[in-house]
Amino acid sequence: MQTLVFVGLGNPGATYEKTRHNLGVRTLKTWVVATLQQLAAEKVWQESGLVERLVLEVPEQQAGVTRVHAVFPLTFMNKSGEAIRDYMASEHLPLTSLLILHDDIELPIGEVRLQRGGSAKGHNGMRSMYQQLGEQTIARVRLGIGRPDDMPVDQYVLGKFTTPEEPLVQEIMIKAHEVLAKICRQGIDALL
Repeated sequence: MQTLVFVGLGNPGATYEKTRHNLGVRTLKTWVVATLQQLAAEKVWQESGLVERLVLEVPEQQAGVTRVHAVFPLTFMNKSGEAIRDYMASEHLPLTSLLILHDDIELPIGEVRLQRGGSAKGHNGMRSMYQQLGEQTIARVRLGIGRPDDMPVDQYVLGKFTTPEEPLVQEIMIKAHEVLAKICRQGIDALL
């Protein structure tokens, strides 16, 4: 059985729930809900140190099972690396099992890209991951939110998606869910 750790990056609390910066959390939570419905399973959320998590078992095509830890840091974005460092150590899981989902202003809204490593650029969550984990080849799903034209980046990422943008957000989540399903079946390395 392979074990994977999917991390949705964002800020905790209802204030940030539907902001652009929380697209990683939103995407992973909707994938978890859809996967649990397909499996007709019930699991409970647990708080474990600095994270909220749900562990679910997803059947593979070849009669195997992938255990997925869906993990959401309870720290703010710029300290998320501390939460994940502690979580991976407490669960004795290798960094090769880790996949981060996060918003990305460098990609146009609607684009989804799976890659290993790459520059954090201005993303404080990824910068924190790299610093705390001591590794810059972490697998990640970059979720394009586009770059703002007429406002500072911090206001833009902490703002909510507009009504016209919401259909694109749904497309992003569908594309990302397909990537996560493939990873459950084939593993991270098979797709990178």
